Amino acid sequence: MLIHPSVIMGNKDYLMIGEGSIICAGKIITTNISIGRHVMLNLSCTVGHETEIGDFSSFMPTCNISGQAKIGEENFWGTGAKIINKKVVGNNVVVGAGSLVIDDIPDNVIIAGVPAKAINRNI
Repeated sequence: MLIHPSVIMGNKDYLMIGEGSIICAGKIITTNISIGRHVMLNLSCTVGHETEIGDFSSFMPTCNISGQAKIGEENFWGTGAKIINKKVVGNNVVVGAGSLVIDDIPDNVIIAGVPAKAINRNI
């Protein structure tokens, strides 16, 4: 795993970051967080408390993941996408740039907008 030295992290005893993950500069990662294998958190993303991120997910610059969110595997989040607390995003989801997730999202969809809505299946 690669973690830029500028990353601000909570107590490392309560963080799990999987092998092959890349955590870029300007990041804030709070506490009780599980980040899967081969996850990429690009510049200036935030990850709230008690969040789970599945394997093989990528988050472009300035994504904000609020506390207690659960994000599945193989997600791709465009620049500036956000999710509010306690929401669940399934596997194989594409979240459009600037979108705001305020509802749970099923597997295999492409979502966009404020609030984010399904605009297509992701097959």
